Amino acid sequence: MTDQKNYMELSWPQATEIFSLCELGPGSKEGYRVISADQLPTWFPPTLLSKTHDVIVLASNTSSGDFAIVANVRRYDLKQFAIDEQPFGIMYNPASPSAQSSGFWMQHATHTDRTTPMPQAVQEALLSSGLARAFPLSTDPPNASGPLSDLHGTSHYRAFEAMVMRLA
Repeated sequence: MTDQKNYMELSWPQATEIFSLCELGPGSKEGYRVISADQLPTWFPPTLLSKTHDVIVLASNTSSGDFAIVANVRRYDLKQFAIDEQPFGIMYNPASPSAQSSGFWMQHATHTDRTTPMPQAVQEALLSSGLARAFPLSTDPPNASGPLSDLHGTSHYRAFEAMVMRLA
């Protein structure tokens, strides 16, 4: 199956909202942050948010001054008993408030380790109580935030690279 893209136009406030999720420190040019579904903008699809375990937000400055931002949503796929990644990407220029931004969802991405089997304990928790977000996953980042180098070799970094390649 090939990557499928669903594009959407974003207003300046929507693009700024995505950028603010990164919370890059002053002078920072790249990094990541783990956030919960309830921290995502309200214009993210509610049906997706209800199935979201967490979101890894990755950002990196490009040579043109834009930021490539990817929200890698880790969601539950109960039909497959798996955790599936569904990235959303955007190019954002904080110096151009009049610029219209567009982003896209990558459906059925093909990067390695996009889908991981759901641990038995998570399956049982999901089916019985909905409290599965408390369980750590084998693909968890090492920290709640940090430099992108922490994520090299992970599915999150591969999702970021795949999105940046398509956004450029």
